[in-house]
Amino acid sequence: MPSSKELFFKGPYLRQNWSLPDSIIYSITKNPSNSKAWQKLIQSCKYFFFKNPNFVIRKLSFHCNGKWEISLNKVKIQFSGFTNISCKFWLTYKFDICSCNSTPETVSSLISRLYRCDVKKLILDEQNISFNEFLFLTSNVENIKLRHVIVKNEEGSIVPLEKLVKVLPKIKEFEFYDNFNSSCISKNTVKKLLEISHFSKINEFALFNIPESIDIKEFWNYIKKNKFTKFTFYFQETISEGYKNRVDEIIEAESHDYKIPKINFKTISGEKWEKMVSLLDKHK
Repeated sequence: MPSSKELFFKGPYLRQNWSLPDSIIYSITKNPSNSKAWQKLIQSCKYFFFKNPNFVIRKLSFHCNGKWEISLNKVKIQFSGFTNISCKFWLTYKFDICSCNSTPETVSSLISRLYRCDVKKLILDEQNISFNEFLFLTSNVENIKLRHVIVKNEEGSIVPLEKLVKVLPKIKEFEFYDNFNSSCISKNTVKKLLEISHFSKINEFALFNIPESIDIKEFWNYIKKNKFTKFTFYFQETISEGYKNRVDEIIEAESHDYKIPKINFKTISGEKWEKMVSLLDKHK
């Protein structure tokens, strides 16, 4: 990929005589109101991109082949890295990091290359990021998938799951894979989740690799009143028999006048799984 100067500033140019004061032009250049307006500005005049070199791109992905891919004006471009790219990117729709060939610091190392992140879809695999980086990436997110992602506060403590959900007011679909050795789920997680005003407005909420520490009884009580959210729960294979019995209660209940959650754990019997599938089909 050519550098920003090679791409935009070869050939002759004319000095601009603005009809607006320089202070306003400076403000427009350094603080663009939205991505669509900025896209039009840099297409209409070289000055704006020269003073604030950032591209508006729809998608940014890291693939298993070890290459990055951007979607720009319906054109897809793959490249090996950002070393020779001097401009920054303004992401508007989707940011996706595959765990193959990436490192846990891939996202953190990229943050300085992003001018702004307004994506609606975010998919991260096996990344270690700070809470401030999480906030930067998720300001406009509606659909998020975090697979074995560890988010830490400044002092190094793990950010609890409920805090991640709380800062996602626009979220519609939430999918989270907990880490066995660095869990962000505790006995207070459910209570804290239910205190979040927008939690009841989430369309789909899925948790994988759930530890026994989660208060499943309180979740069941909420689910029985829930008429909106579709829940998915996949538990760790290490959960005790006593805990499994509590999980079985929702499967064995005689009546289900609420949205049936999808439940699974490693040692679930074939009979119970078939009943689970049957309940899900019945309540679609």
